[in-house]
Parts: sequence; structure tokens; C-alpha cells
Amino acid sequence: MAELTQRDAQREFADLQHHDDLVARIYADQLPTEVRELALALAWVNLRDPARHAPDAASSLTRAALLLGRDELGRWRHKLALAADAPRYEPGREHQLRSGMTCQGPRVRPYRPRSAVAASVPQSPPGTRLVCGNHATISVEERDLATGHIVALHTFCRRHHDDADRVRLQLDARGEPLDPPIPNTGGWLPRYFALDPLQRLYRWARPGWTPPPAGLCRDDWPTSDVRFLPRRHRLALVVTTTDTSAVPAR
Repeated sequence: MAELTQRDAQREFADLQHHDDLVARIYADQLPTEVRELALALAWVNLRDPARHAPDAASSLTRAALLLGRDELGRWRHKLALAADAPRYEPGREHQLRSGMTCQGPRVRPYRPRSAVAASVPQSPPGTRLVCGNHATISVEERDLATGHIVALHTFCRRHHDDADRVRLQLDARGEPLDPPIPNTGGWLPRYFALDPLQRLYRWARPGWTPPPAGLCRDDWPTSDVRFLPRRHRLALVVTTTDTSAVPAR
């Protein structure tokens, strides 16, 4: 009995050290808030929660879900965190055609002031007098060939659709960018937890999601110069969940 107690004490001490190390790494990585909350909850229920040793203990994900609870709108926080961490590519707002964007095509006719008073007032910022400036309705994406990420958005009005086609042909002549693109969002949880359960949970939390060829962990995603980031050697915990239907989700 004393030997069993000593073994249990050693296991508890090892779990305590592992928990402290994992929590330190989670904070050092500066995760998004909702993902950090789930990572810390999973670390606790796997390594420190006294209920983890009970024969009838629920899965680690279920216990973490109950620990986090719901947000002010009644949504389960753990599901929101999993949806936010699903690895995917999301272009920045500056790379999306939206209201207020102007045409980059050449001005069709040079501007001529109607009076001497108007001539003395600057009509456009320096360097933009040869640009159309009308409301843009056509966009041409310029993508990095190695990552597939959008690096520039060229915008044109309907009058300059020929210029849009010309730019599109010039970009196509460079070659096909990577498709699908390398993810730039999510991929934090695979740094600490086993991949197989996470892949199923991502699908469950984000309907329509598919695993990217570049991998789930952001440590594995190549940069624009096609050199891989150094993978951090980490001991991964297993997120236990027998069935996602048994996990709180509504």
C-alpha cells in the first residue's frame, strides 16, 4: 500500500511539473483569448483536476467544456474556441473588395480646371492625378506563388475592365499559386495536444472545414520563402472524447 501511495505521489508530482511547464508555454505563445482559455482548461482537466482519476470521469473535453461554460449569448465557449483554432487561410481586410475602394486604372481624360479659381486648388493628392479614382467594382488578386496568400489587390471600375484583364493575364503568366493556400489562422492547439482528436473536433466545431495539406500545427506551415519553421519538440496531451454528440454544444 505504501508502495502504491508512493507511486501515486510520484505520478502527481510529474503531472504537476508537466502542467506548470505546459501553462508557461501556453502563456508564452500569446494565443488568442478564446483558444488560450480552452488550452488552459484542457491542461487542468488532464493534469490537475482531482476528478480525472475517477472511474466514471467524463472525457477531458466534456470536463473542459463544463469548466468554461457558455458566453453571454449562450454559446459553449469550448466550441467557439475550436472553431476559431481550425487551421485555415483568411485574407486580411485590406485584400477584400469593399465599399470605398477606387479604380487604379489610368485616367481616361486629363483633368482640366473650369476656372482660374479651381485651377489654384489641388484637385487630387500628389501622384494620383493619372489614376481613374472611380468606384471600383472589379478586383484582381495577386498571390504569393509559394504560399497562395494574397499580397495585393488590384481594383478597377467597369470602364477599365480591359486593364483588369491585362493585369490578370500578367499575374497568370507567372504560374499557378499554391492551392489551397498555406493557413495563416489557427493551429495553436496542435502545439500541445494530439492531432487525431483535434481534427475530428475541428470538423465538428466548424462545419465544412477540411484539413489543410500543410498540416494542422502552425509550426509546420512553410513561410513565403519556402523554408519550414523549426518545429518545437513538445509532449502532446491526448484530448479524450468518446463522441462529440456527448459533448455540450448547444
